[in-house]
Amino acid sequence: MKKFFLNQNPSIINFELFSFLHLISLVITLAGLIFIIYKKDKIANISNKRRKQIRIIFGIVLLLFYIFRRGSFVYYGVYNWKQHLSLGFCNMTNFLFIAHCLSGNKKIYNLCYYCA
Repeated sequence: MKKFFLNQNPSIINFELFSFLHLISLVITLAGLIFIIYKKDKIANISNKRRKQIRIIFGIVLLLFYIFRRGSFVYYGVYNWKQHLSLGFCNMTNFLFIAHCLSGNKKIYNLCYYCA
């Protein structure tokens, strides 16, 4: 588990551009998008209460992933603030998205949408 959290495991999956795995992930993504397009009426009829529950659960899952990932660096004693501080643009957008998921603030959503 230590090697997994610290990215020290040898790469079992070869994810190169235009490889077989790339093609499979592209097909799965397109199948998901087609499914969403055909079921958009059913998806649009989800109640507001259910939408709020899904948003909060998604925010909690993203926050837990971040805590486990950064916590593993601290736990195993390899945390270096120069490498693991997460002040990049994508990380800040991720933090804003987590904040939107947990609060539902429309201004934060607009900022996340603009950053993405």
